[in-house]
Amino acid sequence: MRGLAHMDIERIYFGREPDEVASRFRDFDMFVEMNAALPYRRYGVPFYELASKYYEAFRGRVRVSIGADAHHSLEAVVRLERPYRFARSAGLTDDLLFSDMRQE
Repeated sequence: MRGLAHMDIERIYFGREPDEVASRFRDFDMFVEMNAALPYRRYGVPFYELASKYYEAFRGRVRVSIGADAHHSLEAVVRLERPYRFARSAGLTDDLLFSDMRQE
């Protein structure tokens, strides 16, 4: 399994259908990280929220993880409510790599 960390998927894959991107990631057994750290935002919005259509296409096909980049700020490690809320709303809890949420 390979992972893509704190990636601006919406910008990088602009013009490609979310379903196509999800299929490609699945074919390569990749997971994608949703990172809560401040550097991984555009216009103040986390990359993963800007790419919500892609994450919806990942449901059931591409595993996801939630990160905080502790090397930027230890405080960010405890501020993970937003990405977990996003994972819940996108229906991705069963696709999380590491979480007790998968049993809920």
